[in-house]
Amino acid sequence: VYLVYGSSLFLYVQYCTPARRLVDESPTGATPLTWTLFHVVSAYNNVGFTLETDAMTKYVGHPFILFALAMLILHGNVFFPMCIRWIIVFLSATSPKHSNRKVFFRYLLLHGRKLYSSLFSSQATWLLCATQLIFIFTQVAATVLISRKDPGFKDRSPAHNFDVAAFEAINSRHAGMTV
Repeated sequence: VYLVYGSSLFLYVQYCTPARRLVDESPTGATPLTWTLFHVVSAYNNVGFTLETDAMTKYVGHPFILFALAMLILHGNVFFPMCIRWIIVFLSATSPKHSNRKVFFRYLLLHGRKLYSSLFSSQATWLLCATQLIFIFTQVAATVLISRKDPGFKDRSPAHNFDVAAFEAINSRHAGMTV
């Protein structure tokens, strides 16, 4: 998770000129690499810290940055048990049929909760996924409806308003970053 989102975020910040300019203007004097490392660790660990004086407000025009940080926040929090389970399912599916690993993976999938508290049963994993998606989409819809009176709302595209609302919905319950 660190490598996928971190490298994609770094490449975006490094090679997207407007995003690079915003990072270069940061009051901390961070380079794109240090900016990315700080925000990836902060988002994944749900700390909510940023290197900016106004949180993530100046990155509102960069939906990819908001998306990557939101996904890091979710993967470090409520999507963590889902990721663990689906990684084990993937490893089990790709293991040779008569491999000892296949037996080990099946045991983890059936009795994993006894070994690791974040390894849920299949039913509990799907319930967690559905519950979180319902909460996120409900909060996004409420945020978009409430924000219609905001003067900047009409100036932005509906997709842009959705991106900002999704970032806020995820962060208000998990990390605390704001736009």
